Amino acid sequence: MDAKNVIFGETGLDKLVQMLRASGQPQDIAKLVERYLDILRELVAAEEKR
Repeated sequence: MDAKNVIFGETGLDKLVQMLRASGQPQDIAKLVERYLDILRELVAAEEKR
């Protein structure tokens, strides 16, 4: 497994947890998965621009 993939995954989870804590409300699992994938896409796009 590529180290960047691990970093993206860990960073993405951190951002997802921050979003969950900020909302203070339970979230639907499907919406959480969609948001996590969006976060990963954003991280990869930002890395590709470097």
